[in-house]
Amino acid sequence: INAEYGDYWRHVDVTVHPSWTAFSQQTQKILENRLFLFSKYGENNLLNFHFYDYLRKINNPQSDNDQTPIEKERCRIQNNDERGIGLVFGNENLGLRKQLPATEVSKYPLITIPIANSPSRIDSNDGSSYNLANSVSIALWEAYKQLHHLQKP
Repeated sequence: INAEYGDYWRHVDVTVHPSWTAFSQQTQKILENRLFLFSKYGENNLLNFHFYDYLRKINNPQSDNDQTPIEKERCRIQNNDERGIGLVFGNENLGLRKQLPATEVSKYPLITIPIANSPSRIDSNDGSSYNLANSVSIALWEAYKQLHHLQKP
């Protein structure tokens, strides 16, 4: 890894997988239903996507209305456990949706980060997208903010 990136790499565990299939098989038990895909062609707008609500529904399909305050807190803790979540990003030019088989993409939420005054990227090939570093920063902060209750979803 290039030293020009500074000291940040000591905080990152880098694993290169030979294929999506290999990645999926190696991480399936670790991440379970905690994987989120990001693509300029995503169906879910990050502005309207709630990580906590998604994880709550996957881990505990019982509605909030039926839960006692203790059950709600237990669910919050389960959704925020130390396993964390996985964020997967597509190529800046193609988008993840065009890089993976549709059967794989359909297993996970596919999220897009909107760009102001840009047409819907689902129906358009206008090519607009944030660069990968900015996309990762935006998505990582939003997921962290929501899952650590820095803002009510």
